[in-house]
Amino acid sequence: MRSWTVGTIERTVEASHGGTSVTGYPALADDGDAVALRVLPTEAAQRVSMWAGTRRLLLLQLGSPLRTLDRGLSNEAKLAIAASSRMSAAEVYSAIALASVDHLLLAAGGPAWDEAGFEDLLAAVRAGFAPTATEAATTASEVLAGVTRIESRLAGMVAPALDATVVDAHAHLDRLLHANWIAAAGVDRLADVRRCVAAIEHRLGKAAAQPDRDRAKLGPLQALEREYGQVASRDVDGSVRWMLEELRVATFAQAIGAKGSPSEQKARRALAAL
Repeated sequence: MRSWTVGTIERTVEASHGGTSVTGYPALADDGDAVALRVLPTEAAQRVSMWAGTRRLLLLQLGSPLRTLDRGLSNEAKLAIAASSRMSAAEVYSAIALASVDHLLLAAGGPAWDEAGFEDLLAAVRAGFAPTATEAATTASEVLAGVTRIESRLAGMVAPALDATVVDAHAHLDRLLHANWIAAAGVDRLADVRRCVAAIEHRLGKAAAQPDRDRAKLGPLQALEREYGQVASRDVDGSVRWMLEELRVATFAQAIGAKGSPSEQKARRALAAL
């Protein structure tokens, strides 16, 4: 399907197989260029599929989100996105569209299960998409512009005393801008990613003049991050991961400003809780 043509989707369906009663859980499913209706084996699978399928159906109904973004973005933002070696412009725009619909879908209360509810949902998403996506794409462009500056600066930091800083900064950028970073951050956290990138840039300016001090600060952070790596799968909402990101901001770039008054002691308590 490319539009809502299924009437009402029942929350459960019953069938008999070999004399045994079986409960199935219908949901929309994202097929990329269309949406399917499938019956899934668990309620948890239904929730995940219904969200993804609803998001895809909304995107299909929006027309061309890419044209919306192209009209709304400044030339400066477009150039920053185009200049990035991390993602193509098409990848950025597609990820922003997905994140924006996720944000609006959550604000509207989640997926609808009948045609009237979907039409109401679509109206809400249509009304909010352009401003939400344009703001998110602008923030993403600022992230990418900062990363481009940082990568250029790192290429020139060749003094042996800076080796640890350079290696760590590259690794930190790779963690922040992993393949799915825009969707993982979501609209609400993109500004936090931007602040973390600004903190890296600030750190490098100071490290060039005081490499020994930078290395001394780095050791305790890396120890916490190694410990986190052993329990990361238990950090379901990512709160501990973001606490460690804020601790980096507080450690290397106080002028940027960290959220939540992070400290090594708080991080250790959070890791112990995991």
